[in-house]
Amino acid sequence: MNIRLAQMEDAPVLDALLTRLIRYKHRYDGNLNPDYTVTDNYANMLGHEGCKIWLAEDNGVACGYLCAIVYDFPVYKRPVVVLDALYVCEEHRRRGIATALMAQMKSYAATINAGAIELKVYSANAQALELYQRSGFKETKKYLQMEVSP
Repeated sequence: MNIRLAQMEDAPVLDALLTRLIRYKHRYDGNLNPDYTVTDNYANMLGHEGCKIWLAEDNGVACGYLCAIVYDFPVYKRPVVVLDALYVCEEHRRRGIATALMAQMKSYAATINAGAIELKVYSANAQALELYQRSGFKETKKYLQMEVSP
């Protein structure tokens, strides 16, 4: 397995992985459209200083990624890194790929003197919750959602 920073030419692969992530998350959020195909999302993000995307490959085939966005606003004493997206293809799970991707993000956060790394996760996603808790994340906020009926 190899983990590297994504390049502009990786944008279509990252979009395909995000499409898979949306389809996976649909089980936790019925408002997500599982038929939606992502196009041109990461082409607009790659290269921005405040966005880092790591791509995991197994024998040259993309098997996962992590997208982190840095928020460096005056309200914060130190920047905050937001784990925006983390996905490992189901057939590659339980091999340490997500942990390795998060290690890259943590290392990067340390180099920019970040004050924290934040993320949102579905309460029902036990597998992700376990991974994040094992990695040192602790619940500090609640993210609430209310469905709106027409």
